[in-house]
Amino acid sequence: MGPMLIDLTNEHAPEVTPPREVLLEAEMDRLGTVSPREMDQLGTRVEQMCPDCGGPLWQIGSEKLRRWRCYLGHVHGARQLLDQSDENVEAALWSAIRALHERAATWETLACDAEASGGDRVASDYATRARETREQAEVARRFMLDLLRRPE
Repeated sequence: MGPMLIDLTNEHAPEVTPPREVLLEAEMDRLGTVSPREMDQLGTRVEQMCPDCGGPLWQIGSEKLRRWRCYLGHVHGARQLLDQSDENVEAALWSAIRALHERAATWETLACDAEASGGDRVASDYATRARETREQAEVARRFMLDLLRRPE
C-alpha cells in the first residue's frame, strides 16, 4: 500500500481550466471590494440586502450551489439569509408592538388631561383611540406569539 501511495502523490493532476465565473469570483475575493457593475458580471442583483453590511446582494451560482454575495465580499447561503430574515422580522414586529403601546399611553395621557380640563367629549374620543390602539397592539402581540410557536 505504501509504494502505491508514493506513486499516486508523484502523479500530476490533469490541467483543468476553471469556469469563467469561478475565476471571476476568485479575483473578486482577491480584490476585496468590487463595484456593483463588476458584480453584475457574476450574477443577478436581488431585492435582499446583505445581513452583514446592509448593502445590495447578487444571486450567484447554480441551483446546486446557490449563494448570495455583496460587492464588499460577504457571501451567504439561503439558510443564513432566512435565519437573518427571521431575526429582522421578529425585531421589527416587536418594535411595532412597543410603538403601539407607547401610542396608546400618549392617547391615555391626553384623555386624562382633557377630562381634567372639562373636555369630556374630547376625553372620550382620546380614550376610545387609546383603547383601539391597545387592541391593535394585542392583536399584533398574539400574532407574534403564534408566529414564534410555529415549527420550521
